[in-house]
Amino acid sequence: MVVRPAVFIEPIRQVGIRCRLSPFWRSKVKEGTPSPVSAIKGHIDPDHVSPRNHLLTGVGMQNTLFRVFVLEQMMRHHPLPTLLIPLMMMAACGSAGSSPDLAGDVPDVGVPDSIQGDLMPDDPGGPDVPVVSDASDAVEPVDSLDAVDAADSVGDEGAPFDFRVRWNAPAGPWPVCDEVAGTSKTLAAKAAYYDWIGPKLHQEPKSGSHEDTARMYNVDCDGPVPVEIVPDDQLPNCVLRSSENNGLWTSMYVASQCFRYGATGDAEALANALRTLKGTYELMQITGRPGLYAREASDPGIAPIQTCPEDPMEYRPPEEGTRKGNYWVKVDTDGCMLDYHSDSAEWVKHPDVCTDVKYAGRCWKRNVSKDEYSGHAYAAGVCAKVVDDPAVRGLATEILSKIAHHLKDNAYWLTDYDGLETRYGSIHAMSLDHIPGFNAKLALVWVKSAAMASGEQELIDEYYKCLLQSDGELRCIERETEFPVDYTTFLDELGLKIGCQTNFDNVSMMMLAYLNEIWFEPSKAERARFRALFEQASRGPDTDDRDIWSMKVPFYNFMIAAAEGDEAMTAERRNLIESMVNDGICVLKNFQETQIERDEDTTVLESVCESDRHGSLIDGIVPIEDRCPATFEWWGDPSSVEKCSFNPNVADNPAGFLAPYWMGRYFGFISEDM
Repeated sequence: MVVRPAVFIEPIRQVGIRCRLSPFWRSKVKEGTPSPVSAIKGHIDPDHVSPRNHLLTGVGMQNTLFRVFVLEQMMRHHPLPTLLIPLMMMAACGSAGSSPDLAGDVPDVGVPDSIQGDLMPDDPGGPDVPVVSDASDAVEPVDSLDAVDAADSVGDEGAPFDFRVRWNAPAGPWPVCDEVAGTSKTLAAKAAYYDWIGPKLHQEPKSGSHEDTARMYNVDCDGPVPVEIVPDDQLPNCVLRSSENNGLWTSMYVASQCFRYGATGDAEALANALRTLKGTYELMQITGRPGLYAREASDPGIAPIQTCPEDPMEYRPPEEGTRKGNYWVKVDTDGCMLDYHSDSAEWVKHPDVCTDVKYAGRCWKRNVSKDEYSGHAYAAGVCAKVVDDPAVRGLATEILSKIAHHLKDNAYWLTDYDGLETRYGSIHAMSLDHIPGFNAKLALVWVKSAAMASGEQELIDEYYKCLLQSDGELRCIERETEFPVDYTTFLDELGLKIGCQTNFDNVSMMMLAYLNEIWFEPSKAERARFRALFEQASRGPDTDDRDIWSMKVPFYNFMIAAAEGDEAMTAERRNLIESMVNDGICVLKNFQETQIERDEDTTVLESVCESDRHGSLIDGIVPIEDRCPATFEWWGDPSSVEKCSFNPNVADNPAGFLAPYWMGRYFGFISEDM
């Protein structure tokens, strides 16, 4: 008997309509319409789906949209075992007369648990990039890619691709938001304050083992946080507040200082960039596993500024099966890892996982997620691309390389020091816990950035031959749900246009990937294709008439505008990009002059829908001047409401202003005297 998959696609299509999928996905499941991955050979066996991601229960699924996508693939390649699933989906979505809002699961990936023109030469005669001195297995970036198999890494017109060539944003002049007066301080004056207070209050003090390494924190102080630049003897004493996403937030600051150095050549910016980049690298060194980051790390040697938990239960492993729980790991006196097993009330040493004894006595938080890696990969890519200093570029390149090798060595799933996969660590496309295009984009960008920056042939082959399948079918990711396929075929759907249920943690991760996706790509034609795919997947209006491109987020807008740098624009396109730059500048003009906690209450505004991730959302966006201070302002839905209270002794990380400001300065969207 011949079973035609189209017979079963129609019920799924009806479920898609009932669950209010985007028009894109409704079109994907029309009878006889092949999906981007119809070329996948084999089938997806639901028996091999882990309990935490089970397809039928929906636990861990991004939303109903993704379940329909996976079911479509199962129907096309192995329909008979899947006949009853559409009926189960209909039951899950409710009756035909149910609410029109999207019936999906709470987004479960990448949520911070604590909250949450042509290329122009830059300096072709610059110095060689040496290995960083404190890394025995560092990767030395190539001076040129002549030594690389150029067939796989050539740029336009057949020349070897050199990632150090400066990327130029479209030429100005640019609008300056004359319609907004802004705060009493100029953009430059606000940047000067935030650049000053970052190293003064928000980092580990410069002493001992922290002389040349630091990370960024929100602070709780014993007195008022200064609102102006003051002498050191007028600074309060502050405690660095623990954060499960410390590496991510520090990375936003690192990138800001690399852009600052690229824009100004300022020695202080270079020193800040190197010290905090080393701080993020320390999060990788302390874990004892190649390429594995800690969520955060703490040094009780500088107590009370930092401490480690005293309760042994804070050091227990995550739950079996679900991997829930971001608990601490202790570094023993010999550098090996310790965790606490409550069933036996014993500390258990892991002698096969050890780090440098200089970290003895410290603790670090396990179960790292892809949002942490998104920050690290973004910052390392920016610093490798923008900064011509050998130490910064060398360390940034090494970080990119270690991330890529960790993916390759662990079949594209972030893997903890105990050898178990982290809860939010899937990076391969068909992981069944996220939109395939989302994971595919992360994998493509992280491996490509590393390949182009390091010149390692192994990584160049991994990008082209494995992820792009450039030399024909190659099974290279050993996962039972994976099949040989060009990962770019997934990129037209990223899960960023699902109305009020759009998870802006995921939006931010895709934005961080976008800039490195463009400027580490050797081919102009491919850059144009990636731009078009990203616009299709991110620009609205979406199912609730919302549009990420119109939300006036300077951190997003400046990236989108800069990525247009090697493409001639029509007048209509130029108007769009200019309006996005102008919106970004307007928001920065109204950005508050400090990150000190203040009285704000936008919960009184009328909401139009409820987000599973971000709560009540208003129509439009909340003005930046009415929002509460945030660890990183641009990592949330700009339509969400919130309430906060004045506390002069508490202040958040200044990267929220510095990251878009210095990016805008580097790309020429913001002038020095604006």
